[in-house]
Amino acid sequence: MNNAGKFLCSALLALGMMIPASAQAAPEYVLSLNLPIPPIHTRWQGPLQAWVQEVEKRSQGRLKIEPYFAEALSPRAEAFESVKSGIADITECAYEANSGQFPFHEGILSISSPELYLEDGTALVKGLYAKYPQALKELDGVKLLFTHASGSLVIGTTTKPIRTLEDLKGLKINANSAMIAERLKKLGVTVVSLPLSDIYSAMEQGVIEGTTMSPELLVSRRYGDCLKYVTELAVQNTLFYCVINQDVYDSLPEDLRKVLDEVSGDFADKAFANYWESVDVEATKKWRADMGGKEFILFSDADYAKARELMQPPVDEWFESLNKEGLPGADVKKTFYELEGKLGIKWADSPIYKGYLETVK
Repeated sequence: MNNAGKFLCSALLALGMMIPASAQAAPEYVLSLNLPIPPIHTRWQGPLQAWVQEVEKRSQGRLKIEPYFAEALSPRAEAFESVKSGIADITECAYEANSGQFPFHEGILSISSPELYLEDGTALVKGLYAKYPQALKELDGVKLLFTHASGSLVIGTTTKPIRTLEDLKGLKINANSAMIAERLKKLGVTVVSLPLSDIYSAMEQGVIEGTTMSPELLVSRRYGDCLKYVTELAVQNTLFYCVINQDVYDSLPEDLRKVLDEVSGDFADKAFANYWESVDVEATKKWRADMGGKEFILFSDADYAKARELMQPPVDEWFESLNKEGLPGADVKKTFYELEGKLGIKWADSPIYKGYLETVK
C-alpha cells in the first residue's frame, strides 16, 4: 500500500472512531409515535422530545422512536385505538379526547376544587393508582408507559373580565369535558363543546366568549391572540397517557424493555414536572408582553366558597358512579380530597399568579 493509501485508511479509521457506535449502525427497532400535536408544540419541543432522545441514547441507538405529528396516523379521538389495533406503536394523548371511554381517568382531574391550584396532578393520580390499582383496568390491551398532568385549567375570556360569579352567567364558554360542562352549568354558564381544532376560530369569530384552558395554550395554540382576560377558577387538570402496543412491547428484547421502563419512570416524571412547572408561567409572561394579554383575575374568598358549593353535585354523582366501575366511590372520594389538600395551594400563592404579578410591577 502506498503512502496515499495508508493515509486514507488512517483517516477513515480515525473518523470511524470519532463517530458514536449508535450513529454508525441502523437501529434494530423503529417504533412509531402517534402525536395529535404539531412539531412546534411546546410539549414536543420539551419533555416528549427529551424522552424520545433519552430512550435512543440509553439503548445505544438500537431503539428509535419516530414521531408522526398532527394526527398523521389517526384523528386525536382515535389515538388510543390506533395503538391498541397496531396502526401505531406508541401514542401520547389526553384522556379527554376519548369522551366516555375512560370514566375514571377522564373524570379524576375534572373535579378539582375551584379555589385551589393543583400544580402536580400527576402525583395525585399516582397516589390513587397506589391505593386503587384496579383503575388501570381501563387501559387493558396496551401497556402504560407513563402518565402526566397539566397544571390547573382556568377560564379565559375574549372581551369581558370575569371578576365575580355573577359575571359568568350567560357567557358562552367552551368546556373540554362532560364533567367540566356540568360543573360550569351550575354557575350559569352557557356551555359549548367544540373540537380542539375549532376553538380558536370560534373565539376569533365571536361564536364563543371564552374557553377553559391551560395557560400554556395561550402560546402553544395561540389562544392568547383572542383571549384577553384569565380568571383563576380551577376547572380541571388535563391528564395525559403515553401507551405502547402490548404485543410490540412484549416483542422487544428484555434489555430494551428495561430501557423503556426506566426512561418512562423517573426521567419522564422529572421532564414533565419541570415542563408543567415552567410552561404556564412562561406563557403568561409572553401573553402579557407580546400578545395583548390584559389581566389575571382572582375571585373573593366568598365567591370561591360559593363556586365550590354550586359545582359539587356533579362531582358527588361522579364518585358514586365509580361503584359501577369496580371502584369504591366513597373511599376514592376521601383519598382524593386528602391528596388534593396536601398538593393544592390557594390561587394567590400559585406560581402562575405570581408570574403574572411580575409582569404588572
